[in-house]
Amino acid sequence: MLLHSYYDGDTGIKTTEVIEYSEKEIEKSRKKFEELKEKKIIFGNFEDTEWIVTNEIITSTLNFEFDEILYNKEAKKRNMYTYKQFVNSVKSYVVLTIQTKNLESIRANLNAFKKYILATNYFNKEKSKDGTDSLGEILFSLGYMRYLEGYVQYANFEGTEYYSLLLDELLEKTLAIRNTEYSCSNNQRKLSDFQSIMLFDRIIEDFWERINNDSNIERKELYFPLYLWWKITNIIPLRLVEFCIIPYDCIKESADGKNYIYLRRSALKGHKKGRIHVSYKIDEDYNIHKYVISKEIVNLIKEYKEITSKNRRDYNRLMCHATYTLRAVPHGDKISDDSPRFCGNFTRGTLQSLRNRFLTEIVQDDYGYEILNSDEFIDERIVTIENDKKTVTIEFKPLKDKQISAFKLGDIRHYAMINLVMNDVSPILIRELVDHEDVNTSFHYFGNTSKLVKCISYMKYKEICKKEYDKSDIKSGKITSRKIFNRLKCDESIEVDNGRCISKYFLAGQLNDCVSVDGECENCDFFIQVKGIDKETQKSKLKMIELKIDRESELIAELFRSYKNTSKINKELIQNTLKLQNSIKIYCDKTVKNGGVIWED
Repeated sequence: MLLHSYYDGDTGIKTTEVIEYSEKEIEKSRKKFEELKEKKIIFGNFEDTEWIVTNEIITSTLNFEFDEILYNKEAKKRNMYTYKQFVNSVKSYVVLTIQTKNLESIRANLNAFKKYILATNYFNKEKSKDGTDSLGEILFSLGYMRYLEGYVQYANFEGTEYYSLLLDELLEKTLAIRNTEYSCSNNQRKLSDFQSIMLFDRIIEDFWERINNDSNIERKELYFPLYLWWKITNIIPLRLVEFCIIPYDCIKESADGKNYIYLRRSALKGHKKGRIHVSYKIDEDYNIHKYVISKEIVNLIKEYKEITSKNRRDYNRLMCHATYTLRAVPHGDKISDDSPRFCGNFTRGTLQSLRNRFLTEIVQDDYGYEILNSDEFIDERIVTIENDKKTVTIEFKPLKDKQISAFKLGDIRHYAMINLVMNDVSPILIRELVDHEDVNTSFHYFGNTSKLVKCISYMKYKEICKKEYDKSDIKSGKITSRKIFNRLKCDESIEVDNGRCISKYFLAGQLNDCVSVDGECENCDFFIQVKGIDKETQKSKLKMIELKIDRESELIAELFRSYKNTSKINKELIQNTLKLQNSIKIYCDKTVKNGGVIWED
């Protein structure tokens, strides 16, 4: 028996009931199916092998075709349903869960379910070891496990009770393993290579500058959504689907002359477990938020509307799907407009295909970069054990010249989050832009701050080196960081450890400049190094600053989590944000000045 809880979408009232597969439950599922059909969420009939389901953004097919021969073979040996009853039990369970899961989760869960029942011969006890062994491959997601566990509690035939206990045990073990892994990695999500993201930024900006002077309007029209996505999501950390469903009339000017952009933000994220209700309707599953936007973005949106006006059929959304159906997506959906499968929407799949095309045609062919798959570029992982506690540190690993990885589009959102903190943005505004009711789901990404800072420093260092090479008359030989940076010169100075200080405040007996660098002379702009410091000592000092950035980032994340009132921000959070920004500046300055210590070995 399954303990099933759900919230009424209209009243918000929670209902909990104990349910089990029966003919009565099948009839309830049929009625619910017809309700969903009337709302144009599901197309087809309950008895069909395939259901077409849409959430007004994407359209998916749910397939209920199973191995009937294998099932009947098992049914002869065990106390099971008829094959039709089994299929109906799966359909009934899908209907039961469809408004507590999003469309992609429903489809993924069903596919994982089909793989698992084949691995276990429809929950045969004798195949339980095979089911356990296949867990890692098939049910790596905890969501898949919970979905399957719910089904075996709902469908009560021979073997399901046994598997219910087995899955419950495996679920506990997997949760324990996951929690250990998260604790070992500081709860960080493995993000794509930041260097590739920054390289992509430079390439797409250069490309756009060139194309504005080009007469090839079709090429500009093709890549316009990609450029809009890049400009908007680097300022406002939108999810991919939120970008794809931006309203057509998204720009408005207020009486005070400010420009606002109106965006749809998900109402399904950040909720506590069990409280989610998915309507599969954009107006219900997404809320409208407004943000101040630059004139540059306003002009880009206006230009995009003008360029796509001749192909546009939908004035509900900004992104024009008609332009990209066949051009951006080589194997795109060619289904007729009157088919229920036809969504007619610009989706994240369209955006992904457009990005991939840009990588090959522009980044590779025009700019000469080698494109690496995300799994080809692995950051260096350093494991340390202290007092029986395992710690995993992800180190930044520079790409080779003319290399770029195909980073995940969703990682831009988290890259933008870190940038907000690094660039003196108000904590109140950060929380608003991130748009998470439960901030625990966002702010642990700050654990990647030191990696991003190290990457920024490397990029700056390489730029300076390149400029120096370009200007230099030296035909051979290596240009070091010492040759790049000229020593500061001043008539007045005072001796300090390993060098001299030219701070006017320090010369006057005041510590104004010393406070900003926590008394570390080598991190100060007014310090002139005289005595040489060996590379290992310099590396050790840089590592200490990295650790400081990590600690300060974690503290800020914790303060965000613990401080619930978004209308006010306590002084501690503001002070620690300033400390982090100062540490970042020190690290960037120091690594750029002494880049050879890290990158010229």
